[in-house]
Amino acid sequence: MTDVAASRAEQPLISAVELAHHGITVTDLEASARFFSEVLGLEAGPRIDLDEAFSAGVTGVAEARISVVFMQGPGLAVELLQYHGPDDRRSVDARPCDAGAAHLALYVDDLRRVVSGAADHGWTPMGAVQPITIGPRAGGLAVYLREPNGAVLELVQRPTRVRGSTMRRT
Repeated sequence: MTDVAASRAEQPLISAVELAHHGITVTDLEASARFFSEVLGLEAGPRIDLDEAFSAGVTGVAEARISVVFMQGPGLAVELLQYHGPDDRRSVDARPCDAGAAHLALYVDDLRRVVSGAADHGWTPMGAVQPITIGPRAGGLAVYLREPNGAVLELVQRPTRVRGSTMRRT
């Protein structure tokens, strides 16, 4: 390998510095904001109606008219987007195993309580709550939830230590 090639191999061409946010397209901005606030404890920012030229330019979707609300939590920003155009919008029905499917994973303190509260907002488990039996989160719990428009959340409850109630951070 040449010196130039070796140098390139050591340094990435692009460097991401931090996660800006995770965006979720929804059909009812207010109802989705209530779910993220009431069930997950995130704080809603103001509703913002984006400029159509900006929206279309950034997304590559002609006639994109978008309203957004940023939901904020400790080290977390979720951007909820409601498109008002174009008219040919549709919902997705991808399974977690389908290429291009995405999900947001969140640590929660009481997974079963969150799953119960999520049901009141239309989020349903895709499977059953599962104990994590291997890896650094062994002893914890996990489940995927889906809302009616196809957005997917993974909820993870960290394992508790055998002695005391201190949560292990992994």
